[in-house]
Amino acid sequence: MSLKILDDQYATFLLNRKVQSRAAYEWSYYLGKKVLITGAAGSIGSQLAMQLAAAGAQVILLDRDENALQETMLRLEASYRAELRTAAVQSNSDDYDCVLRNLHTVLVDIRDQKSLVKMFREFRPQIVLHAAALKHVNLLQQFPAEAWQTNVIGTYNVLRAAMLVGVETLVNISTDKAAAPVSVLGKTKLIAERLVAWAASRSEHKYLSVRFGNVLGSRGSLLPTLEHRIALGLPLVLRDPHATRYFMTVSEACGLVLDSVLLDIAGKTAVLDMGEPVRIADLVHRVTLWHGINPKIITTELYAGEKLHEQVVGQAEKLYPTSCPKIFYTIVDPLAPKMLGQYRSDLLN
Repeated sequence: MSLKILDDQYATFLLNRKVQSRAAYEWSYYLGKKVLITGAAGSIGSQLAMQLAAAGAQVILLDRDENALQETMLRLEASYRAELRTAAVQSNSDDYDCVLRNLHTVLVDIRDQKSLVKMFREFRPQIVLHAAALKHVNLLQQFPAEAWQTNVIGTYNVLRAAMLVGVETLVNISTDKAAAPVSVLGKTKLIAERLVAWAASRSEHKYLSVRFGNVLGSRGSLLPTLEHRIALGLPLVLRDPHATRYFMTVSEACGLVLDSVLLDIAGKTAVLDMGEPVRIADLVHRVTLWHGINPKIITTELYAGEKLHEQVVGQAEKLYPTSCPKIFYTIVDPLAPKMLGQYRSDLLN
């Protein structure tokens, strides 16, 4: 299942709330801006690219996955004429060839600091949207060193490169699992948030993080897994019927990420309003209703590192309002890079 076939009607039914196909933001701000997206071949990164290109931005798509990056470019090119005509008109850009010329692909791993700096010096982006990350809780519990190298060291490399060339705005895409973290994923993403806060304290430019929950239908997540098992006629697997999660559509999340760029919250962590948490058992039930089936459902335990209920802030964190009603912010303590060695030892041991 791809995000493309997750239309608003289906998402509204699954989440039991009204879904916004695209959050409102200032298109004109991005016109002509040079924006670099890390993890651009992922669910969030590719949607950010689609919205920004439609707004007339010059978009640099960075990813380490060659096949996924190529597929993303082909999908973007195929989408503009069919799906983004209205958006392109809104951005005063009906020259689709011009839009496509404003797309650049870069095959770079954020773990490779030397190549990353070279690329930053070549393109000199004004805005960086850092979406590259390892995100699957169960896998990262087994391979914490991999999580560290991408989510922590990779983020630090992006921050250093951004500071070196004077990037005006950097937004680090985080997760609600960074709130009072118990998993390797959550711990590494909170460290990344704190590194961003440190970088903001040492720069005159705007560096911030954005924290939100599960993206409905993202690659490898619950919904496409359910759809895959339904297509094969297999039983559905439900890990703890009492578990709840926050959900947004990718379009909702990306629209608010782009909104956050305009807010005066440098060094802070933005927290998106995701509505009420959804009981996973209810979501699974709605999927079966949508398909008109009554499959066997196998109940299992949560993975190691998973919480029964996610939260958007930790016990010591508070939420503060912003000028955008759908975006709040919290404050995380800056973490100097010289402290990373100790945090790495704690994580791996």
